[in-house]
Amino acid sequence: MASIAPGQKQLIRLTRTGPSPVGQEQAYRIIIDEIPPAIPVDKAEPGTTAAIRLQMRYSVPLFVYG
Repeated sequence: MASIAPGQKQLIRLTRTGPSPVGQEQAYRIIIDEIPPAIPVDKAEPGTTAAIRLQMRYSVPLFVYG
């Protein structure tokens, strides 16, 4: 689990520590959740009663061939 501050970037490297099975394919998924920061009440525009915030989820397939 990793948290990245709003507006920041992070490079993540995945490495396999053990040997890959010979002649086999292994499939994995990397799940990335993009959670928007909370809107402070004092920063909201006057008269605002509701807001829509989107939470994005990226599901990236990862295949390992041996």
